[in-house]
Amino acid sequence: MSNSNNLNTTQIRQAPGPRGLPLIGNVLDIRGNMLDVLTNLHRGYGDLVTFRLAHLQYYSINHPDFAKQVLLTNKDNYEKDGRSSQQIRLLAGQSLLTDNGDSWYHKRRLLQTTFRIDTVKKFKDVVATESDWLIENWRQTNGPIDIHSAMMHLTYQVIGKSLISEDLTHTTEQVASSMEISLRHLYKRIFGIAFPLTIPTLGNQRFKKERQHLHHIVDDILLRRLSNKQHHTNDLLDKMISAQQSEAMFDSVWLRDEVVTLLLAGHETTANALSWVWYLLAQHPDVEQKVYDEICVHFNGPVDDVEKLSNLTYTMQVFYEAIRLYPPIWAIERNALEADEMGGYEIAKGSTLFISIYTLHRHPEFWQDANQFRPERFDNMRNASMAYMPFGLGPRMCLGKNFAIQEALIVLVYLMQQCRLQLADNKTAVPEPGITLRVRDKLMMNIKWRK
Repeated sequence: MSNSNNLNTTQIRQAPGPRGLPLIGNVLDIRGNMLDVLTNLHRGYGDLVTFRLAHLQYYSINHPDFAKQVLLTNKDNYEKDGRSSQQIRLLAGQSLLTDNGDSWYHKRRLLQTTFRIDTVKKFKDVVATESDWLIENWRQTNGPIDIHSAMMHLTYQVIGKSLISEDLTHTTEQVASSMEISLRHLYKRIFGIAFPLTIPTLGNQRFKKERQHLHHIVDDILLRRLSNKQHHTNDLLDKMISAQQSEAMFDSVWLRDEVVTLLLAGHETTANALSWVWYLLAQHPDVEQKVYDEICVHFNGPVDDVEKLSNLTYTMQVFYEAIRLYPPIWAIERNALEADEMGGYEIAKGSTLFISIYTLHRHPEFWQDANQFRPERFDNMRNASMAYMPFGLGPRMCLGKNFAIQEALIVLVYLMQQCRLQLADNKTAVPEPGITLRVRDKLMMNIKWRK
């Protein structure tokens, strides 16, 4: 590997890819579902593919060695300030999710202690309470339920009570609707024409309206907290308020944006992961039975000790396999600050790279029967090597990884003891790539009570 100071341009080649058209480049080649687009590009051109959208140069990479180069060994050359970050910043501001450099480092250091393994254990009672509430709600429901919507509501409440000590029940529907509309609009801007928000297109106007709804909800939360002098929960929000009041780099806008980011990143990805777990278990009743049997061996009712979750080895394998097939973050984007070389091909300065996690997780060189649901492949996690990165890799690895895994396992323990979830129809669930990997349309399931 080398950088722009010592690239030998006589030895490296231009990366392969579709030719494209004058002016617009490969705009026509990437129409449709991006999962299919990237799958076909890598099948046709290999593990490093280049394409152009108008004047913008892109590379899609589909090999663990290339991902390691971008995220670890030459990470200083690849900045998280590409088109997707620029668009997400319209909603989440200059928060941990979109920031770079020293500012990002300070924010990461401030937030990371909350998500250590020893710290997230204290949140188990919140997950338990919300799971119990969901069960009681389902018992009063006739007919099928939308499991994706249910998981969104549950994880949203968990984030609210765990990290900002707020019961967000009264805002659930509004946030769910505003987030869905906003994220859809931002995703369209990433791969399409992104008019400035000052131009009153229908999409821009609707996005600004929904963003205002989200900001209003968060502003109300902050106002209540700041006006309550007796509040002493020492939760994550308290830590952020303290930092904002004592450090010049943290202002009130950052505080609001960081809470918006917590509500977005903290519940969206876990809800998507759980939705795919339920879908796959419903499709594979033999696997579901093994998960149920394992849970019954170690739990009879509440999760009294989170340490016992480590005994759920097969259940964990199911979770890992679900997010291999359907990674909630399906691609990682970086910008090349300087020219580089990757696998004998030139990476142009100023270009944008996609680490195609979805296709990497299905790469036939690293995964046998890659499109099949086989939890047993994770009997030995080391077998996955660098070809498995549902939480990212390197310094910017997902901050909430421990929180998400513990939350998902506790939800599975509670719900599996009470009921089975069966698909209400024979429709195949279709993954819809956006800012995260959601289920397209509703995922309707029937509830069969065990007791």
